[in-house]
Amino acid sequence: FTSGFMPVGGVEVNHRYVPSKMDPLFNPQLTKVSPEFVAIAMKQIAEQGGKNGIRGISEQLRPDYELIIDVLDVDKSPMTKDNDPKLKALDNYDTEFVFEQFREPGLKSGSALKTLNGASDAFILQYYEEPDTLKAAFGHKLTRADWERLAHIKDVYQDALFTAPIVAVNVARPLIQYIYDELRSPDRRFTFLVGHDSNLSSVATALGVEPYELPAAIEKKTPIGSKIVVEKFEGKDGKTYADINIVYPTLEQLRNLQLITLDNPPMVYPLSLEGLERNADGLYLLSDVESRFEQALRAYDAIP
Repeated sequence: FTSGFMPVGGVEVNHRYVPSKMDPLFNPQLTKVSPEFVAIAMKQIAEQGGKNGIRGISEQLRPDYELIIDVLDVDKSPMTKDNDPKLKALDNYDTEFVFEQFREPGLKSGSALKTLNGASDAFILQYYEEPDTLKAAFGHKLTRADWERLAHIKDVYQDALFTAPIVAVNVARPLIQYIYDELRSPDRRFTFLVGHDSNLSSVATALGVEPYELPAAIEKKTPIGSKIVVEKFEGKDGKTYADINIVYPTLEQLRNLQLITLDNPPMVYPLSLEGLERNADGLYLLSDVESRFEQALRAYDAIP
């Protein structure tokens, strides 16, 4: 990043942790877990599946599951011929969640959502890295819409684990506090944080970002290489304003290894905060944005 941002600026990079150790700031772990928390979290997650609850999450994904199973040629797999019991997971829509203190939210093995999320994740990376689209799909002719369906499985998996409101404020708490402090620092001009898709999902939910689907990407929520960017502006009226966007490379920029430049910029998509109004310039009052961070911190404190 520093090579692109300030190639001759002599910027020194310091690492607080070795690459194999996760910085606690970005560790999407649950720090509060109780029976009451789990009950609320499961209720909120079940709402994502509609009237059929947790099972409904996978039922809504059935067409996507069927597509990825077809592309994987599961019917020709040795596992099918050997009647491998692991294949039963592909028909198991009864997803079981695991919430443990100081660990990430997780799913128990043996469900379609957990198993096929792994395949979805691998397919997305293969599509980005393999120029031959036919080869990337193991010889299947897939449309752009098909690739979006394959990626949709991962998007839903991410939502299920990290966007239930009580889960989001739980795992995002360290980042919410850090970003809040950076925004309020009078001497800070620029802060660059590199985290995970789970960080983006949980922070966006904790701040009350309205639902969105990103154009020019097959991952509709947190594409690889994406950033939530908060900018501060001083108005002529003496007030401080803020803009909030998600910035990400297009599918073509990723697959073609295009250099991001001023002439070939990334996508910039505005994020809307529920209940807040933008001014004529499309900006929020910084105080209103800061209040969202304060609300998220209070929501964490209120977790039983």
